[in-house]
Amino acid sequence: MPDETPQGGPALSVVIPFYRDQVYLEEAVASAAGQPIPDLEIIVVNDNPGEESDAFLAAVAARHPVRIVRHEVNRGLAAARNTGIEAATKPFVTFIDADDVFVAGALAANLAFAAETGAELTHAPTLSMFVGRLHPQPLRRDHLLFGRRIPKATLETLPEAQYVVSSWSSIYRRDFLIEKGVRFDEAQRRFEDRLFVLDAVFAARHMAFSDIPARIWRRRLGSITTGEREMADIAMQLDLLTKCVRSARAYAEGAPGREMALQRELHHSISRVIWDVRVLDFTPEESPALDEARARFSASLQGLTFGRAVYADLPTMKISHLWKASGGYGPVTWRGLIEAFALAQAGRWADLVAWRRAQRLPAPAKIAPPRIDKELILHIGLHKTGSTFLQRMLERDRDRLAASGVLFPRTGFLGAVADNRRGDATPGHVGFPGALRHGGEGVFERLRAEAAESPCDRILISAENLSYPFDTAEERAGFLARAEEAFAAFPRRRIVSVFRRPDEYVERYWREHVFLATGWARRTAEQFASELGPQMTDLEFLTGDWRAFAGGNLTLIGYEAAGRGLHREFYAALGLAPPEGEAGGAAYPSPTAEQAIAARAVAMARIGKGPKADALGAFLAATAGLPAEKGASALGREARLMLIDRFAARSLPWLQAHGADAPVADWRKAAEAAGEPPMLDPRYADAAIAALAAVWEDGFETAPNPWWLRAYRFGRGLAGRIW
Repeated sequence: MPDETPQGGPALSVVIPFYRDQVYLEEAVASAAGQPIPDLEIIVVNDNPGEESDAFLAAVAARHPVRIVRHEVNRGLAAARNTGIEAATKPFVTFIDADDVFVAGALAANLAFAAETGAELTHAPTLSMFVGRLHPQPLRRDHLLFGRRIPKATLETLPEAQYVVSSWSSIYRRDFLIEKGVRFDEAQRRFEDRLFVLDAVFAARHMAFSDIPARIWRRRLGSITTGEREMADIAMQLDLLTKCVRSARAYAEGAPGREMALQRELHHSISRVIWDVRVLDFTPEESPALDEARARFSASLQGLTFGRAVYADLPTMKISHLWKASGGYGPVTWRGLIEAFALAQAGRWADLVAWRRAQRLPAPAKIAPPRIDKELILHIGLHKTGSTFLQRMLERDRDRLAASGVLFPRTGFLGAVADNRRGDATPGHVGFPGALRHGGEGVFERLRAEAAESPCDRILISAENLSYPFDTAEERAGFLARAEEAFAAFPRRRIVSVFRRPDEYVERYWREHVFLATGWARRTAEQFASELGPQMTDLEFLTGDWRAFAGGNLTLIGYEAAGRGLHREFYAALGLAPPEGEAGGAAYPSPTAEQAIAARAVAMARIGKGPKADALGAFLAATAGLPAEKGASALGREARLMLIDRFAARSLPWLQAHGADAPVADWRKAAEAAGEPPMLDPRYADAAIAALAAVWEDGFETAPNPWWLRAYRFGRGLAGRIW
């Protein structure tokens, strides 16, 4: 067979587009290279040409069997994949993004299935790694529509094939792509997948569907699929829908009996306009930049009829958003969807925006609480800036603070963290950020009652996570809107926050997530810094909304500048004297870089939360005496310098506007002099293995005696009494 290699297995080319994904690429390459495929070709298309990327990719190629193909200029993801198709030399070709990975062994299994069936397109389910999650879950659409093993299918026999949306979820015969001219539209520099897959599905005479998940799609902050949509992005998304409608129209007109394929695409496209693309967030007057894209979409609908027949199409109804309330809007009926289509077809976009806004659900009526004439002071603790130290000290100093007119509430304060085995761990008044995130009201009612009963004229709340460093600007705006309502009883407000040298802040925060075994532990330190660094080094992003909440009343304290006198600086910001004698802060040990690097293996284990916390605690204890390089970081020098430079660009002006400063030059000098991440002593790995091996999750139960033994004992006892 032409698909067979001399070793007897099918041959495959894996195409990986590369553009500024240094911290992720090697994982993608390793996940491909580790597949048991004898004749495997890995092609990395460098779409970010330059000395830095060339050197980086040359180093990757020295460690892995990779062929580098270079664009002379940046041309976009679609062009990079087309280049990969042209460069591929194997009978089968597949794609993966540089920040995703293949499931171990799954690509090989699906390749064998593709060769066995002879299919031109072989789809496999995808696992999705959501932001902040530790383990992947099935992609919703795959869960609803796919996951069955089907060796032979066409669009007519398996209509759900029209809802395959990602190019990297399938293996393709290269000769099929060449013969049918299936390529990515290079004008779609973003949001390119759907059109390519639609063209491939329409062209395929033989498709196969596997039940083995092949890829893990890593969703991350700032990526194409999770980033904030600007006007250019919305226009490009709308153009994608236009092109998909045209493709479906050409397919439907190519032969009789294909009308339902066009109806599905019309349903899909108008649904995306309503629920996903955000074009209806703006009236035409507010968004003239979208005029041409809107006109092109309307033109693509001319002469078409969208009717009720599609509502009898089972695959469409499985994924439809009809009759569901979401995003603050009421449900859309099938009549409403047809009405929306008619408005878009007629180019009546202002009316379509008004139609959508008319479905917004009214906010529930709320009675404003009575005002309390006391100042509310919020310490929006940024992790690893001495928050635990300060919170434990304030907790112990509660009575003296009260005598000075400052209430440190018991409401919302968490004194112990059940799944943290280190010292005096506390996130402080964590009840408040949790309630703002999830919409709870009870904790604020209890706070108002406690404040009203107290003679103090100031209320001090200290909580980690109030800065919401892992949320988007839109999400944070929602939390602050809730804060305005929740704290409406306190019109006098003040914000205090401590900032830290950015590379230390980000890296130590990453260490904390490793030992809390959150989803961020899945990232290496450099991946964590790459994804979250832009937000965590931007003090205006972290504190600006809270500054507005407090009417501009913001105090910023430098962690390094305060040194061991952090408590004195904090109390001075409150206009109070610190406690006498020792500071009395909490002993909350921070893990070393070596411990954090090795402990990721424990954090990512698929075991229960309690046993995992026990294993991490045992690991810490077992490695406490091992050699550790003083001041070592899990971040490389370049990553540290990048974080400092971002801080200088984004945060230094903000600090100076608030009467504070930061020794950026000294930070850069220290980062330049620092070494690279430490080499691990093998005993760290041994300790991680031992900690996991010692975990016991199952309950212990005594095995019951078998019936024959119980009968024998009963008989012996009875016989003994008689004789």
